[in-house]
Amino acid sequence: MRIIVKILKWLGIGLGALLLLGLLYQTAGSALDAHFAPPATDVVNVDGRAVHLACRGSGPRTILLDAGAGAGVFEWYRVQPVLA
Repeated sequence: MRIIVKILKWLGIGLGALLLLGLLYQTAGSALDAHFAPPATDVVNVDGRAVHLACRGSGPRTILLDAGAGAGVFEWYRVQPVLA
């Protein structure tokens, strides 16, 4: 009986540590996302759906980057400054 209590105690500690690490990882990821890829500022209506835009640069050419599959504009945050 003593060994079962000891095992359950360490399993609980391990689970708590994993939950804490997951929370820290998510917090750090959210902070990095907010820093490197702020939310899109422009929203346009395309066929009844709201599409978020992140426009960069200016000039005669327009390059459209689409993350697709439900991803956001943050998928292209490293490419946007180079193309702009």
